[in-house]
Amino acid sequence: NITFIPEHDILIVAEDTDEGHLNNAVWAYDVGRASLTRIMTVAQGGEASGVYWYPDINGFGYLSAIMQHPFADGRTKSPSGIADAKTPVVGIIGPFPVAKRAPRN
Repeated sequence: NITFIPEHDILIVAEDTDEGHLNNAVWAYDVGRASLTRIMTVAQGGEASGVYWYPDINGFGYLSAIMQHPFADGRTKSPSGIADAKTPVVGIIGPFPVAKRAPRN
């Protein structure tokens, strides 16, 4: 449940836990700055997974993420017609301009 964006030194982590909070999240960890940012949350009971960085599709970068088994925890019900525990949902974040890695000193 991780991917790396080398052009920006960003580690993407998809979370799947039952501890501490109701919604799992996708996190971006900036390696150079040692900072963590939540960039996406999923429905209650769902697992964030399947993150993948596509660095160059026709000149743009995209980040994909999957939410598996939303509302499977039994604590909440899905809004009608949105999703159920058997329906994974794929999300795409982007487009991002293709970044060239700066030379390191």
